[in-house]
Amino acid sequence: MGPGIFTKYSRQVIGGLLAVFVCIAALAVYYHLRGNVRGISPYETVNDLYEQELLSMTTDRESYPAEVSAVEVTLRNGASDYILIQDEPHTDEWVLEREVEGVWRSLRTKGNETIRWFGFNGGVYWGGEEETYVCDISRYYKTPLEGGTYRIVFPNMMHQTSGHLAVEFTVEG
Repeated sequence: MGPGIFTKYSRQVIGGLLAVFVCIAALAVYYHLRGNVRGISPYETVNDLYEQELLSMTTDRESYPAEVSAVEVTLRNGASDYILIQDEPHTDEWVLEREVEGVWRSLRTKGNETIRWFGFNGGVYWGGEEETYVCDISRYYKTPLEGGTYRIVFPNMMHQTSGHLAVEFTVEG
């Protein structure tokens, strides 16, 4: 009897397994070290709803430290009629974006978890009503954030017409 298959091809088997482990380790390092910035924002037009001049979206501060954990966003509906609501039910999501060289880019989230607003009650009624929502940055995005200009986008909102609402703020670098 000759040598067994494992002893005859042991170098090739060990070399192949080692190559697979090196590839897996390289991918893990790549995903860990890559930046937060993803692709170009799909929200080209923002703040263009019906009677937009009567709607406002503000943050609790104009500037935040890099270690920001949450941003409070207040939506105010100063129109005389029409509720400000989500265009599609159960899409209470928000997106964090960063301006890079004059172009808005979405940021990568930590995982596949759906991003939710805290405090959402279904809509903002007319006549000067306002609602404040908490966008938990540190829960969904890698922090600390780099210095620069950011915006929070509430996609698929409706006030007689559909569109996206956004509010900008800065992060101290």
